Amino acid sequence: MVPLRKEDRFVIMKWRNEQLYHLRQKKKLTKKDQDKYFNEVVNELFDKEFPDQLLFSFLDTDKCVGYGGLVHLDWENKNAEISFVMDTILEKDNFKNYWRNFLKMIEIIAFEELNLNKIYIYSYDLRPKLYEVTFENSYLLDAKLREHIFYNESFINVNIHSKLNSDYEKIQILIDNPNSWMVPFASKFLKRLKGKGYNSRIFHSHEEVEKGDLLVLLSCEKKFNQQKKNKFNLVIHASELPRGRGWSPLTYQVLEGKKKIPISIINASEGIDEGDIYLKDYFLLNGYELIDEIREKLVNKIFEMLKDFIKNADKITAIKQQGSSSYYSKRKPSDSELNFDMTLRDNFNLLRVVDNQRYPAFFYHGGEKFILKISKE
Repeated sequence: MVPLRKEDRFVIMKWRNEQLYHLRQKKKLTKKDQDKYFNEVVNELFDKEFPDQLLFSFLDTDKCVGYGGLVHLDWENKNAEISFVMDTILEKDNFKNYWRNFLKMIEIIAFEELNLNKIYIYSYDLRPKLYEVTFENSYLLDAKLREHIFYNESFINVNIHSKLNSDYEKIQILIDNPNSWMVPFASKFLKRLKGKGYNSRIFHSHEEVEKGDLLVLLSCEKKFNQQKKNKFNLVIHASELPRGRGWSPLTYQVLEGKKKIPISIINASEGIDEGDIYLKDYFLLNGYELIDEIREKLVNKIFEMLKDFIKNADKITAIKQQGSSSYYSKRKPSDSELNFDMTLRDNFNLLRVVDNQRYPAFFYHGGEKFILKISKE
């Protein structure tokens, strides 16, 4: 979606003339009408600090397949109407898909960029497919204006569906160490969430966390104490809880020679990793992966589980942890020391979990410290 392009004006005119039945347009437009509108109205919008409408060309690859935006923008009361018209020929096969994608993008602009409080869709009661899309995207029926429009020799209703900024699902990720290896993976996941229309952000400070729907605590080094800000506060832990609470459970299990690594999504609790369990799953190792490969398998499974939770959060029931507990201690760079008197085979699992940059493998010999870096050919 890009700012409305002048080159698209005549295909837009064609679509509008073909779809007069659902538009508040009284007559067919001419090329002269369209040129005048773009020259006198659209062009001026780009120079205004507070325009009364923001219009965009909606593209599939580089081809314009629709246009729309926020119209009747009320900056004082922070609301706007959503307008969208798509290529008439494409409506049969692409109506829902294009509308869904358009709404996702326009919500980011309205709620994140402009901080509007409310956006709404004004529609004649003639388009059942549109109401399926509005329902799927959590737009509520604000009003039904009964027999409000005279159409085709009879009066029909007008429906107004709206969404509030507070309805716009907010997902936050907290990684309180900005240098964590998890940051680039989490950033990619957030980008995908934004693409699906979620208001998603990543924070590195506990104080930055905002009120929202879902907070995911990833690789946090400090205890989070602001659970009331979000409906769900999730901790991701790679162990068969309650066994393996504490620090670096994945690393310890690799060192133990385990190949089936459990992952638990739990509720953040007062005690360390003591929260109720929402979801459990696992991923498999073949025993030859190095740290980057292990991490990639871990995050792929984590984000797969998070997508499942986001989709089904209100249907998932948390269960209490059961059984005896155990705890892993915090690892230090000194834990990357190899035993010089052991074979390479015996040291291999440790070599798999060292980080060549942050905490490389090393050993002492002859009073000297030697650093080893490991990689695959």
